[in-house]
Amino acid sequence: STASALTMIASLAENSDFMSAICSILSENHLVSSRMILDGGSSVACELLLGILAVLTAATNTAVQRKQRMQLLKQFLSQPTEGQVIHSLLDVISPTAEGDGVSTAAMNHPLYARISAIQTLDQLTYALPTVVHSQILSAPNGAHRILQLLLGASPMTNGNDDEEEVIRNQAILLCTTLVRTSPTCARLFIFS
Repeated sequence: STASALTMIASLAENSDFMSAICSILSENHLVSSRMILDGGSSVACELLLGILAVLTAATNTAVQRKQRMQLLKQFLSQPTEGQVIHSLLDVISPTAEGDGVSTAAMNHPLYARISAIQTLDQLTYALPTVVHSQILSAPNGAHRILQLLLGASPMTNGNDDEEEVIRNQAILLCTTLVRTSPTCARLFIFS
């Protein structure tokens, strides 16, 4: 039931170890404590976040319930540290540079994980626009990494035009939500 799901989500939101593990799986495809590589871990972590979002953003009967759920979602986004969940999702969709190349862990994210990460960012932006905007803008090259998806030719797609098009289409939807919910993002995207 919804009540038991909310209770479980509330206990997970308070557990910074759980959120650290999710962020580690998203960013690097392994658990911090064991350094064990998890095949498809980023896909599972994105699906878990999408499921949590579905419960927290489901229609409610009262404004009080909605406010409680949004507080819980804010708590999720502040664990283990402020912005780490958003930064980890950005690592899935667009790797950061490491030296002269691209993070090898980020290169291993499958197409499905990247699409799920973009959809998760889109839904988070819709639910908590102010929080997500500030975290994207505080991430290393956060907005730039999203805009790069529109250009295609990602090293992660290995020149596969079909994959690039799917990613680009999802990025367009994300950019539309970001621009619609923030004049600052709109100006940033226009001048980038």
